[in-house]
Amino acid sequence: MSTGWLTAVMLLVTSPLLGSDMSGLELGRRLYHEGLGVDGRPVIATLVSPGAAGDGVPVPGTAMTCARCHGADGRGLPEGGVTPSNLTWRSLTRPYQVTHPSGRRHGPYDPDALRRAVTEGVDPAGNPLHVAMPRFELTDTDLDALQAYLVHLGPAAEPGVHRDRIILAAWIPATASQASELRSSIEHWAADVNDRGGLYRRQVELRFVTAPDFAQAIDPGEVFAVLAPVTDPALVDWGRSVGLPVVMAAEGSDGLVRRTGRALSRLRSNLEQAGRRLTRATLLAPP
Repeated sequence: MSTGWLTAVMLLVTSPLLGSDMSGLELGRRLYHEGLGVDGRPVIATLVSPGAAGDGVPVPGTAMTCARCHGADGRGLPEGGVTPSNLTWRSLTRPYQVTHPSGRRHGPYDPDALRRAVTEGVDPAGNPLHVAMPRFELTDTDLDALQAYLVHLGPAAEPGVHRDRIILAAWIPATASQASELRSSIEHWAADVNDRGGLYRRQVELRFVTAPDFAQAIDPGEVFAVLAPVTDPALVDWGRSVGLPVVMAAEGSDGLVRRTGRALSRLRSNLEQAGRRLTRATLLAPP
């Protein structure tokens, strides 16, 4: 990466774009996690199948977000036999040739190569990317914001993880049965965990959400996971689309509060099952 381009990116990270109140980094995060362009509207994504007639069917980028396949941290979420590439800028710009399991080989990415990959579906050597990789219709400003966010991604970008605390959202709709008891149960669990040294040596900080529209109320870039004692498949689907684990109380014949307590006691294994890899240096390094 050239020094000049890196300087431009660092300015973009903190500067608003197109009159927006959001910085380039914030706009890039929104594009990566939500599929919304700098103008606030969904970008267009198209899957192109080899040998198929036509140019594919365009769909809103909100249905094919970067985070859905590449994870909230950009490292890729293996699923269905497909292992998406690591999109952290450190990985993309490694100064040597990379050989993928398929045999595809290419050198390091630069800003122009990344733009071709995202919009044309080819790697730096001109090889076609995996068929699961959509082609996105992005403006130059969209691409600038996305690149700024990819530069930001890395070990320090784990959502909701700080040196001394880990932030969890707890979604309990105000209309939920036993809402007050559920909140009290979660608060007591967090207090007990913190008294015993915290979660991965970090204090648990809770952010309770009661709004019915959880997608608007929960920022996937701000929390590590969502605790949801009230079963809602839509919440799980949304969490998967933005790379955010959702831990729910399992169905059962006993009380909801008791099931919630049991789910919390297995929080670490539940998070692992939900897709959050807990062995990363950002979690296990001394706070």
